[in-house]
Amino acid sequence: MKLSVFIILFFSVFQFAYSQNPVNSNCADAAIEFSRLNDSAIVYVKKKFYITANSYFKSAQQIKQLKDSCNIANEEASNLAVSIIAPATYQTLIENVYDLQDNANFEEAMNKYNIAGNYYSQFQISEFGLIHDSLVKFIFTKGTAGFAAWLSEFYLNQNKLDLSLVVHQQMLERSNDYKALKRQSYDLGVQLAMRDKAKYPDENAKNNFTKYNLDKPIFKYLKMGYNYGWK
Repeated sequence: MKLSVFIILFFSVFQFAYSQNPVNSNCADAAIEFSRLNDSAIVYVKKKFYITANSYFKSAQQIKQLKDSCNIANEEASNLAVSIIAPATYQTLIENVYDLQDNANFEEAMNKYNIAGNYYSQFQISEFGLIHDSLVKFIFTKGTAGFAAWLSEFYLNQNKLDLSLVVHQQMLERSNDYKALKRQSYDLGVQLAMRDKAKYPDENAKNNFTKYNLDKPIFKYLKMGYNYGWK
């Protein structure tokens, strides 16, 4: 018998047996899908997209549970799935921050970001290649203008003037209309001047303000407030 004929006959018999045994057929299909989902999860783990990876692992686990009699298993994938729960949870907390700031829930967004920071430290999330920035740096790189304005005001009310200035300066640098922030700039300038005058009573407002290197036009109202607060 020619080899080609033998191969054709072999696969014909195999397909017939496969179709006549629905249990084996279902288990084979389940095993293929189980492997596909686990492979997809691993791809996203390597990309550090832990939320997506966790979703694929969960789907694979559901197939395993539904097809319990098929004895589908992948111990390595199961262990990896457990190990990424922590970074997936951390990334979910950060996603919540984005949602909160987009909906102008700024105080809750700040609190959620602080919770994420504590979680990051507690569960050593840095080991998974993720970085947790300070809230101020987060505002610079990923925060909305509204969140930045709120945070600057929050720090001002908490008398954390240097933090307020850092956020406010960045906000003015990237704003198209610094006049819209006139009141906040002026109030911050007043508070800075009052603090500085108490520390350096022999200085004058003009000389002391130059130390901040805020000589651009966008800092006009901050300077006006500073001069007034020094009186």
